[in-house]
Amino acid sequence: MKRNFLIFVLSILTLPALQRYAVADGIPLQDQCELITTLPERAAEMMVTVDGFVNGLSDFDLQSKTLTIGTVTREEYLEFLKGRAMEYTYEDVEKLKRVAASITKKLDDAGLHPAFPPIIEVIKTDMKEESGASAYTRLNYIAMSADMFGMSDKDFEDVFIHELFHVLSRNNQQLQGKIYNSLGFKKSNEVPYPDGIQRISNPDAPFNNYYITVESADGPVDAMLVLYSLKDYEGGSFFRYAKLGLMVVEGDDNNKTPVVKDGKPVILQLDEVSNFFEQVGRNTGYIIHPEEASADHFRMLVNKESAPDQWIIDKLKTIIQESGS
Repeated sequence: MKRNFLIFVLSILTLPALQRYAVADGIPLQDQCELITTLPERAAEMMVTVDGFVNGLSDFDLQSKTLTIGTVTREEYLEFLKGRAMEYTYEDVEKLKRVAASITKKLDDAGLHPAFPPIIEVIKTDMKEESGASAYTRLNYIAMSADMFGMSDKDFEDVFIHELFHVLSRNNQQLQGKIYNSLGFKKSNEVPYPDGIQRISNPDAPFNNYYITVESADGPVDAMLVLYSLKDYEGGSFFRYAKLGLMVVEGDDNNKTPVVKDGKPVILQLDEVSNFFEQVGRNTGYIIHPEEASADHFRMLVNKESAPDQWIIDKLKTIIQESGS
């Protein structure tokens, strides 16, 4: 009896150590969706999947996302990704459970039932692949930085809601189009970045196929939000190189091409045009792409936050509800 009791006591004392690394079988998120805490081996398999994001990476991307000066191949980039995923701790999993329960209640209270895919995998990463960003998405997974798991539940939840929208949007192209349209953006062909600027790719929005009509000094123009660098990669975070502008395009919706003047693409700054914020709103400063603006609006909607241009939030709610998502 004494021996058995001693074994029992030792098992209790060592339980935290045994649970230092943990996974969850499936964390429920509202209706038919489950969050899976993904082991590093499985995470590496997903992260090296070649998709539209990987295929669209520029030379600048390949260098900056591996923190390498000089030529980097896609194969070398994918190899770099293999070492980014990390193990979950017991505390990490418990945080994700609390956040999922909180988001579920908020969605239910708001009368929202987004059509998330049945399974969303959640990866914990050192985030070196995205210069220390808080989070990003690809395919049907959300990558959260290790630092985020040390943040408050509220801060973690705000970021997670934003990322959930990206998964929803990626899996519902019709819904995505309606939401982008509500901000004034219209669908076109994919428009490659022209010579003169270097593409900085965003895994949440890897495509360049939506434009908005704004008023410039020369009259109305069609333009695309672009994130770019004017310099070659010289080391450090890609955030220090990033510039945002409106690249002017011409042609019909199936044949948009950049307008080039004196051998350079015409890129307007947001303060050089009018009728941009009247369409996109002033609710968020995260307007590098209609996808990111929409994700922030989704966060505001779920959190029932008030906003300067509340009509955008109200319209987003109507679109989601009417779409059956």
